[in-house]
Amino acid sequence: MRKFILFVCLSFFVASSGISQTVNGIPLNELNTEYIRVSAREITLSRKINIDLDYGQPYRIKNTRVIDKNGKDMEFNSMIQVLNFMNDIGYELVNGGDNVSSFLLRKKKVQR
Repeated sequence: MRKFILFVCLSFFVASSGISQTVNGIPLNELNTEYIRVSAREITLSRKINIDLDYGQPYRIKNTRVIDKNGKDMEFNSMIQVLNFMNDIGYELVNGGDNVSSFLLRKKKVQR
């Protein structure tokens, strides 16, 4: 019974982790678009990066920033960490773009 409760708690945690991150007020796992572009923004005086996400929304800086559950810009150690994060919420790499600070991603196809 303990294992079942632990499994349920961990499942809820994993499922809710993608919900707490938003762009333009929309949870990342609820974006209704097939393609997105993820771009890195270096954080001043830091080795970490923030990301901007373009899914076709009107461009304004605040509309593209990926925000965490505390309302702050999400921070990542590298673009590889970003790719792993986006993979976890259902996107896969299509193209590395023209440089290493920008990637084109596509929503994964559901296996039937």
